[in-house]
Amino acid sequence: MRFVFGAAFMAVVAVLQVSVFSRFSVGSGAPQLVLLCVVAWSLARGPVEGIFWGFCGGLFYDLASGGPVGVSALALILVAAVAGMVGGRAFGTNPLLPMFAMFVTTFVYVIVVSFVLATLHYPTDWLALIRTVALPTAVANAILGLIVYPVFAFVASHTSRQMRVEF
Repeated sequence: MRFVFGAAFMAVVAVLQVSVFSRFSVGSGAPQLVLLCVVAWSLARGPVEGIFWGFCGGLFYDLASGGPVGVSALALILVAAVAGMVGGRAFGTNPLLPMFAMFVTTFVYVIVVSFVLATLHYPTDWLALIRTVALPTAVANAILGLIVYPVFAFVASHTSRQMRVEF
């Protein structure tokens, strides 16, 4: 049931990203709500659920935005896997570490998406991309990560199914 809820939630988030959050610009970049949700859930719950959320969120984002289908899904799967593997061990104690994770994963996400698009023969100016899109988007996501991650960590801690062993 939680995977059905996760897929439906990511569909709503992708539509909000394309319709509402794309209007808020920071330089040439905009906060990436889909990416924030995927990374926050990966940090809170681990790589398996993060990869599922990344695939669903990326697929819905690609379908809603009109871009090549699968590009965002591929990048979000990669980012979710890395964030999920590193997150459980490193980010439980310091609240600023998830902010750093949001910054780094956003930067990696933009670079991966741009690399795949360049491979598909989309014109790419790498210096301008890093300066005007990747850095402003990473800063915006890092700041928003201070709000998003605690919410997802709270939800993850209150919805986790822990096995009980009784004798």
